[in-house]
Amino acid sequence: MPRPTRLRRNLPWRPKSNASRPHWPPNPTAVCAAWPRRKNLKKRLIKEKEEFQKYATESLIADLLPVLDHLELALAHGREIEACKDFMVGVDMTRKSFVDILAHHGVAEFGQAGEAFSPETHEAPWA
Repeated sequence: MPRPTRLRRNLPWRPKSNASRPHWPPNPTAVCAAWPRRKNLKKRLIKEKEEFQKYATESLIADLLPVLDHLELALAHGREIEACKDFMVGVDMTRKSFVDILAHHGVAEFGQAGEAFSPETHEAPWA
């Protein structure tokens, strides 16, 4: 019985010998020089991504801070009314979870109400 021929051997696009194959890398010095550039690019992209995330969340947090103020106002006014006591427990739990979420994203409350403005520690609101 005759041996079947291998189709791969006769394909025109396949090189006949190793001499016709290109050598990789074409210039080893260029590859060695590109390695530090690759590492620096990777570091720069990571840094830019972190900065983007920081500033993207900054505007979101600035938009959410008035909600926290409204929850605190609701607690201040609702505690005076005895009929709203159970409702105020829910509002207080919502405020606490909101503060925890903001703390997770790096927002912390500092200072006391009525404290004098100090440019070293405070940031002026949008005037």
